[in-house]
Amino acid sequence: MALLKLIVKISKHTLRMGAYLDKPIEEKNPTHGNSEMCSWGACSMQGWRCSQEDAHVTVELTCADGKKGMLFCCFDGHGGKEVS
Repeated sequence: MALLKLIVKISKHTLRMGAYLDKPIEEKNPTHGNSEMCSWGACSMQGWRCSQEDAHVTVELTCADGKKGMLFCCFDGHGGKEVS
C-alpha cells in the first residue's frame, strides 16, 4: 500500500521521455550583487527538466599586479547539475 501511495504522489509530477516533466516549473530564482566595479543580476528557471541543471558564478578577482576584474560564468547543465 505504501508503494501505491508513493506512485500516486510521483504521478502528480509525471515524467515522460526521460528527464522531462509534463508541465514546466515556471518559478523564477533571481539573484543579484555588486562590487566596486559593477552591479549584476541573474535569474534561473527550472522549466521542463526534473531538476535545475544550470548554474552560474560571479567572482571578483584581484590579479598579481593588483588590477581587479570580474568573472561571470553561466553553465548549461544538459547532463545534470553535476555537469554544470
